[in-house]
Amino acid sequence: MALIEILDVSLTETVSARLRGRYLRAVPGTLNTAHTIEITGWVLGRECSAVAVELMNKCNVYLRAPVNIYSPDAAAIYPDVTEAAYSGCNLNISVLGLTPEIEFLVQTVLRDQSRVPIGVIRARRLWRQGGVDANPPLVSVVIPCYWQAHFLSEAIESVLAQRYPHLELVVVDDGSSDNTAAIAGTYPGLRYIRQENAGLSAARNTGLRHSLGKYLVFLDADDRLLPNALEAGLQCFASHPECAFVYGHSRFVMFDGSPMRDRQPVHVEGDYYLALLRSCPIAAPASVMYRREIFEVVGGFDPSLSPAADYALYYCVARQFPIRCHEQTIVEYRRHDTNMTRCFEQMLRYNLAALRTQRRYIRRSAERREAYQAGIRFWKHAHGHLVVKGVRASIGAKQWRRAIQGVWALLRFCPSYLPLIMGDQPLLRKIRECIKRAVEKTTLKRPSGGASVPLVQQVRQAALARIPPHAKVIVVDKGDGGVLGLDGLQEWHFPPPKEGAPEKLFTAGSSKGSREINWMRIGCAYDFRLYSGKGRRKLLAAVKVMRTEGAQLAVDLEPVRVGDTAGTDTIRWDTGSDSESELYVSTSPRFTGYYPVDSDDAVERFEALRAKGADFLLFPRTAFWWLDHYPEFKAYLQNRYRVTADAKATKDACIIFDLRNASSEGQCLPDHIRASGRPT
Repeated sequence: MALIEILDVSLTETVSARLRGRYLRAVPGTLNTAHTIEITGWVLGRECSAVAVELMNKCNVYLRAPVNIYSPDAAAIYPDVTEAAYSGCNLNISVLGLTPEIEFLVQTVLRDQSRVPIGVIRARRLWRQGGVDANPPLVSVVIPCYWQAHFLSEAIESVLAQRYPHLELVVVDDGSSDNTAAIAGTYPGLRYIRQENAGLSAARNTGLRHSLGKYLVFLDADDRLLPNALEAGLQCFASHPECAFVYGHSRFVMFDGSPMRDRQPVHVEGDYYLALLRSCPIAAPASVMYRREIFEVVGGFDPSLSPAADYALYYCVARQFPIRCHEQTIVEYRRHDTNMTRCFEQMLRYNLAALRTQRRYIRRSAERREAYQAGIRFWKHAHGHLVVKGVRASIGAKQWRRAIQGVWALLRFCPSYLPLIMGDQPLLRKIRECIKRAVEKTTLKRPSGGASVPLVQQVRQAALARIPPHAKVIVVDKGDGGVLGLDGLQEWHFPPPKEGAPEKLFTAGSSKGSREINWMRIGCAYDFRLYSGKGRRKLLAAVKVMRTEGAQLAVDLEPVRVGDTAGTDTIRWDTGSDSESELYVSTSPRFTGYYPVDSDDAVERFEALRAKGADFLLFPRTAFWWLDHYPEFKAYLQNRYRVTADAKATKDACIIFDLRNASSEGQCLPDHIRASGRPT
């Protein structure tokens, strides 16, 4: 059972001049036997009204609630203030995802979007294992079934064979016309529910509403649980009680239940949300065990996203709460022609739609944006070839309607796969090339970073021909996120993009100048870098600026002569008040721009990125100058890594190094680029 203990509730010692008053109501020492805790209070602005209250946890906004609830206390204290009557707020804090020791900074948001601290709340999260919750938890297994009666008995038997006995079984018949009801009726104690056909997500939500268990597993009627499935999930929850759901691995079986060649499970290291954005680490829905409370926070399965509603739910949960893989194989996932996942056009459409629900949450993180783009390429690669294969088969069988559906799906979601439909016959090859040119003309955009579209096409062709699918590729560029779009490959930029928003051009032109700006937000930090010439190759000066309310800090840098190591500069500051101040300074050996300072810096930054698991290094033609500018770095690559494709083999498009097996000698670059680092 989820518990939250309130340890302390304290208001700020003095009321800010911007507030008339504030109050929080929560009793220290209270132990709430639920997954949420309710905190009430009120806050009243003076010149600017309060519109919301925020809970801050580790510098992040954890919860935000509007100030619009009737508060008789505030109305009695300030009878002459009209807005006092509706200055109340109500905060409901969920236990899911919180660390054991919790500290919230409570702040109010005024109408002008400024923030004023009003107090601190300290609490502790517990998961009761004994006492009133000593009985083993009930696990509900929900089996939605639609025209799968011939598999249903195997699914039910697999649940009844579980080593963990304290479970309930709910079968939801989604309007089937077969003998689903008769098969379910042969198992006493099973709860059978019938509804009009509404889809897989609606059937799962129906089972969720009619079940009672603390934990839930959703088993498709054509799959089977292994005997250790529920036990493995509960053990993982016991070891990681902070998790909202846990999952394991699955193995594939054929129509008759015989084993297929196992797919290697995806082992996640680090951020589970990023792993879900990038690919498909959870193969079978039944491999996931959920806490019931999580559905009260994020809702159920989205019927508009069937058959990818399970992944839409994974994204939503993993973005907000911890999840965990216990690494045990617990599900047999059946592959057959009536699988929903065998409708590749639908899987392509809905998996992309589910992933795109996360676009609003990835914009401020370069790492999340990279994972999101990799996920788009993953789903297109995973289903695009299968849609092409299905279209070919439909054309051969003269199933024109089915073929048109497949072509339309390719045209909408991955038009670059359309030419593959034509095969390799001479006449069809000409038609395919014509379609390919038309598609590329209408779908390809000019990439950032200065590379031309034909060059990008050549690099893509060279990379896809010489690099295996799903490999991780380091692409040498400006580090500004200019994506080549290597389908099926994870594309990493070198040098890596800086944290925060990508560096954008502020101004260019003459050697001197000034410019007024009005977009610097209070509390945000901004880096300004001055480069010589074009291309950001030589960094001349840099300064980091952060604006705060009322305070000023400025640096006046005087020019220094060539060869001097220091100069006379001026630091100016103003706190904006009469309070005393302290000014600190830190020193680093160098402040680098996007490009390394020298070859040693290039090697160090490259190896740091390679150590994260990169498989290949790719120099596009626009980056051949690196081999001239960093000669020791060039020699380092020659002596350690094999050249998979040189400039001659790729028609001067790129150079590719294989990083998977480093050697002491390696393979040198070919003669036509050895001397100058670029094709002759």
